[in-house]
Amino acid sequence: MKSTKENLMYRRIFGIQMKKICYTKEYLKYKRTFVFGQKIREAALKYKQLLLCNKMTEIICIWCRNGAQREKKKYT
Repeated sequence: MKSTKENLMYRRIFGIQMKKICYTKEYLKYKRTFVFGQKIREAALKYKQLLLCNKMTEIICIWCRNGAQREKKKYT
């Protein structure tokens, strides 16, 4: 498993709000409604890959509504 320090680095770089949520199709639909812009999508994929490499049973990466709106302003 990768270090907590590396996970925190991803949080800082991509502004990820942490919340435990099961990795399901419903989660992916839910995530898409909050993810704006190509850079943010790439960040989500990178973070998801990191967690899947760690063989974690849950994905803990999701944007809160306010966080997504802040990110949207940055990239548009």
